Amino acid sequence: MFMPPGTLALLLVAVLASVGGMIVVRRFIPAHKLSENNEYVGFTFSILSLVYGIYLAFTVVVVWQQLDDADEKVAREVALVNTLWRNAEPFPAADRMRLRRHLIAYLHDVIENDFPKMEHGLETTMNEKNDVIWDDYYQLSPDPNDIRQVSFYREGLDRLNDFAMARRLRILASNNSLPTSMWVLLIAGAVGTIMFTWFYGTRYLSIQIAATAFLSAVIVYGVLLVSMLEYPFGNGLRVTPAAYEELLHTFETRINDVPPPAR
Repeated sequence: MFMPPGTLALLLVAVLASVGGMIVVRRFIPAHKLSENNEYVGFTFSILSLVYGIYLAFTVVVVWQQLDDADEKVAREVALVNTLWRNAEPFPAADRMRLRRHLIAYLHDVIENDFPKMEHGLETTMNEKNDVIWDDYYQLSPDPNDIRQVSFYREGLDRLNDFAMARRLRILASNNSLPTSMWVLLIAGAVGTIMFTWFYGTRYLSIQIAATAFLSAVIVYGVLLVSMLEYPFGNGLRVTPAAYEELLHTFETRINDVPPPAR
């Protein structure tokens, strides 16, 4: 799984700090003194680690579902743009080309403007290219005697409403984040659970160092994973504009694919 260098460095620092804290405690409190409380510390630690483990797993599932939901919203918007392209086929060439060029312009705007803003947590405003597509449909005048045009026009209006909603839902998904209270519990629980390992009295220091390092690595990695998944369009593990780019490439290929003149 991808982890940015900065996040990996933070993980290593956290593990070293955990091991360092345990060594400092051992320096001031001998192992035989700590071992006198092993039964109590072990009982408390088992309850704390169980509760925190469930909470950490729950939080990871929540942010993963947010990411998956955002990916589905993107896929739906892309599918609707493709449907609008296909529904323009029965209309006169001038109307059809105008609408399709505006769909291409919309995809460019999403890729070049929307996604950079969503990645940095900036507000995404209403898209003028979206309004232009609506205007294109307002200007269409399907031939009432052409059942095909009338059917595709009505279908196009329905899909246009779905398209506008899909765009709005995608923008709303980019603002998903965990409440501050959940982050406080997530971090405080991680620190408390790791610190409990410092107060075990074991005969061999190397074993306690290894156990503390492994436990802290698992816990801190879980917290960092939550941070990478929290914003579906932010840094780390995120939804990319790849689906829009692929559709844009397809549209541009089609619109430039002019048949050769008849001989």
